[in-house]
Amino acid sequence: MFLKRLHKKRKVVKTRRKNSENFEEVHYSSSSENSCTDGDAETPIQIKDAVELKQLPLTEKESRLISSVEDLSIHPSPITCAVVVGDGDSDEMVIWFGDKLGYVYNSKVGSGVQRMDEKHAKCVGAMCYSSNLKRVITGGNDGNVFQWDASERKHFHSFERAHRSAITGLSTSARSTLLFAVSTDKKITVWSLQEQILMHSFYGPLSSIYGVSANHQECCVVVGADNIPRYYKVSQGKHNAYDPASTYIECVCFLSDNIFVCGTAQGELVVYDINKSKPMQTHNLSHSFGFVGDGAGFEQVSSRSVIDVPNAWNGNPIWSICSFSISSSDENLMFATGSCDGFIRIWRVLDGEIVQVGHAPIEGIVTSLSFSPSLKMLVGSVAKEPRNGRWNTWTTTSNRIVLLHMSSYFAP
Repeated sequence: MFLKRLHKKRKVVKTRRKNSENFEEVHYSSSSENSCTDGDAETPIQIKDAVELKQLPLTEKESRLISSVEDLSIHPSPITCAVVVGDGDSDEMVIWFGDKLGYVYNSKVGSGVQRMDEKHAKCVGAMCYSSNLKRVITGGNDGNVFQWDASERKHFHSFERAHRSAITGLSTSARSTLLFAVSTDKKITVWSLQEQILMHSFYGPLSSIYGVSANHQECCVVVGADNIPRYYKVSQGKHNAYDPASTYIECVCFLSDNIFVCGTAQGELVVYDINKSKPMQTHNLSHSFGFVGDGAGFEQVSSRSVIDVPNAWNGNPIWSICSFSISSSDENLMFATGSCDGFIRIWRVLDGEIVQVGHAPIEGIVTSLSFSPSLKMLVGSVAKEPRNGRWNTWTTTSNRIVLLHMSSYFAP
């Protein structure tokens, strides 16, 4: 008799929990803050206007900036990163790239693809090029850092177990032989490529680090999941923290020695000055919203008459960013970004505002971008899926290297 009563009590408690969960779901869906049909909500944006904004044709000014787009190599595995080695001429330029299988490849424009014998145990997560030592550096999800001789195209040296977890970013200083490496283990390591030793280890980020960029002053800025950009001064052994972004930051690059730009997971471009804690300028929905691959984006959205972007939609994340060059002045600040909206976009920071000055249609997810040293070409790695996961897939495209021929890039 006692067991029957106890069983009934447990059954009643279970029923009450289930009802309370249903009650919470109904209450959430009918709240005035999250509902798009509430009369007190903000004025909805017509989906027709958003589609027309994405499919604007190239103007005369933008056509001068990007002269042509060329597909160089089709790859079976998703390409995660790529860098350019050479002076910018198509006959002498060599492109290095890595994939999710851990292999590193190099391809001279107009010739075949060469695969290196050594490989990472896991996915190649980051890649950079040291122009002083003529070396290509790769970092994998296994925590190892490999160095490759760019002239002889062979393995040079390795930093075994440089990090405890996946390496997500690498950057070199143009005026020194320092290498900055970041990882999801929340640590920043500074290596000497000439002496092959570890010089410094910095801490500070509260979560995983996703990107790093170095300037000419042997300093670096790191970004990650804690939403806070941090500027590290190697010589002084300290860092500055800036006002956080609205969401976690995916990538970063220096535009000059004092100004850097960040790309967030909601498509925001945020420009910072290293001497000011607050951002200089913010540009929302830089790559529009709604993933366009495989009918998962605007094809589904078009069935609805109106949408409310601030409440129901997030912008496409900015997964790749690169600057034309680290300028000594703050006048000509230009950079390129890539996402999953089907475009590579080129921007300029002009009079404190972020202005789009060009774009090129690219079918696929842009995982990395790299300018040639002469700034005549922009190389991008395009894949069917993002670099660090498979939450979005674009099965109708191919994994490949894309070459954008630039022209009149300093035209006002």
